[in-house]
Amino acid sequence: YPFGCNDGLDTMTTFACAGGGGCWYSADDTVAPPEGFCTYKTVDPTELESCSEYCLGEYPFGCNDGLDTMTTFACAGGGGCWYSADDTVAPPEGFCTYKTVDPTELESCSEYCLGEYPFGC
Repeated sequence: YPFGCNDGLDTMTTFACAGGGGCWYSADDTVAPPEGFCTYKTVDPTELESCSEYCLGEYPFGCNDGLDTMTTFACAGGGGCWYSADDTVAPPEGFCTYKTVDPTELESCSEYCLGEYPFGC
């Protein structure tokens, strides 16, 4: 992860990699990636909007959005960040989730996309 692709494009909601190499991004969460691409990350646009009103600054709100083993990313209203590799654990009270990564998407893309991180896209 992210299979040689970028996972920190602030305006994108869907991120995909191709089995033969290559990356695809979309800011329209209703558009599916082209055939031959595997979605490795989705961002709920409502999460970004709600955190923009709550957390400091703009996405990723002074936090990191590219930690390879994390599945949940959250920011605090007064500043501060929280990350979890366990997608069943909710952030502490006072934190807004600005990014989630489906671990099943990561597993399926690891088997599909070329090589290992950073994969050189």
